[in-house]
Amino acid sequence: PPPPPPPPPPPGLTLKVAPALNMDCDATCGAAGLRCDAAGFYAANACAIMQGFFPCTAGCEGSFGFEQPAFESPSRCLLTSEPFKSTCAAAHARTTRLCPCVPSPNPNPI
Repeated sequence: PPPPPPPPPPPGLTLKVAPALNMDCDATCGAAGLRCDAAGFYAANACAIMQGFFPCTAGCEGSFGFEQPAFESPSRCLLTSEPFKSTCAAAHARTTRLCPCVPSPNPNPI
């Protein structure tokens, strides 16, 4: 059977580039006062989106990894074949992640 259609992007989605190699999206989003929402990996997993954040001069390559979509320096963007398996906690020593962040629920409502 064909794969299910991708879910719509979560409300308030902001894509953020991890500030370092081997850094996960929980930390990347958390540093901005946001939280990672794995449903947003579908929105990030497109060559045109990746090219807006990284110099994908070697093109976009279909791959698989729990930390993808991601950028492999110096010039290759990796798109995952299975975005529903990407996780917010994954990281890889050779890649920089593009993270789907959403607003955190306010823990102390006034």
